[in-house]
Amino acid sequence: MAAERLKNAAIINAAVVFILCIELFICFHFNSQKRAQIKNYQQILTTSEPILNGAAKYKKGIKLKPLNGK
Repeated sequence: MAAERLKNAAIINAAVVFILCIELFICFHFNSQKRAQIKNYQQILTTSEPILNGAAKYKKGIKLKPLNGK
């Protein structure tokens, strides 16, 4: 009787641990995807920032020098 209960408890514990491992894997997977998205947005912001600053200066009337120096 006690051995049967112990066996059932071990099976239930193993199932709970397995489910928790799956949940951890899912959380880490989506977390890494979110981090990749944030990194992507940061790259977009840092590359578009000089363009936006140049557009703002041009809009204010400050002329930008051409690249060929004329």
